[in-house]
Amino acid sequence: MERFDAIVAGGGIAGSGLATVLARNGLDVLVLEKTTEYTDINRGEAMWPWGAVIAHRIGLLPTLRGAGAHWVPRVRYWDPGLDGPEDNDLAGLHDEAEGSLNMAHHLARQALIDEAARAGATVLRGATVTGLSTGSEPTISWTDDKGDHTAATRLVVGADGRNSVVRRPAGIELHKYPTSHYATGLRVFSEGIPTDVNTVSGHPDGRLLITFPQGDGHSRVYLCFPTDQKHTYAGGGAVDRFLSDSAFPAVPDNEAWSGGRAAGPMSTYPCADADSHPLAPGVAVIGDAGGYNNYQIGQGLSLAMGDIEGLSNVLLGTDDWSPQGLLPFAEGRAEALGRVRALARLN
Repeated sequence: MERFDAIVAGGGIAGSGLATVLARNGLDVLVLEKTTEYTDINRGEAMWPWGAVIAHRIGLLPTLRGAGAHWVPRVRYWDPGLDGPEDNDLAGLHDEAEGSLNMAHHLARQALIDEAARAGATVLRGATVTGLSTGSEPTISWTDDKGDHTAATRLVVGADGRNSVVRRPAGIELHKYPTSHYATGLRVFSEGIPTDVNTVSGHPDGRLLITFPQGDGHSRVYLCFPTDQKHTYAGGGAVDRFLSDSAFPAVPDNEAWSGGRAAGPMSTYPCADADSHPLAPGVAVIGDAGGYNNYQIGQGLSLAMGDIEGLSNVLLGTDDWSPQGLLPFAEGRAEALGRVRALARLN
């Protein structure tokens, strides 16, 4: 049976980023990613400055920039009760960040998993996890086009998203907070979309508009609305309704996206927080697998960078990879999730 220092289940932002950092520091890492190709999804479009600073610190910023991530120096708020906008300068918050770092999620994932392989990690695509044993010598099993496999490791890292297949067999419980509202996202193309500003606007009826430009005429546009309107953008004509509804009256240049065309899938998600104690014997969970924040405030990418830094610092700094030895990671993660949860409630 093969043995690795760490096996990461999930080759997304958090999983591939962690694998890259560990492999660069000489650890023998295996990444199991169930997809053979990343497709566009409505996830993680902007990394706020605090997350970009961490990405710089752990050496992942050049990889993300190479995948097309670009700096957006400000957020512009349009309030329906005011005559004009309020600009918040993001570029002046940190020396290492020139604003929010906006990116196409699927391109960032591909760049990071490629970087993990370049750093020396073993990367397997099309690998579906089928079993997990915990303890001081954990093992993980998977199936791929070559058959069934099992490998041993010092630590299994579950980085496989909200529906993690690692979390449950490890006995890690996810605590979910009530859904505050829903958000529908759509990637939009229009040559008139500005690249240097994230736009946020309220609507007199209580809805919220958020746009994150990705560059090259593309922007991710989100509409947030009450829970009793969950199925607003379902059925025939949903995309056209979404684009029409994104023409918020407080934003004078809303034609930039409302007059555009769909350039990716449209999907609706519950906006809620969740957290967990992310450790079990032989197992740690990171990213959305271990808890997540309300979509409305968009801190997921920054939290992922924090998870990578927090867990890698502990793993590289101690030989004690037991839950007790990894406790500083869990404590730091709980503090970060608590801060963004409070921010979401305030928002």
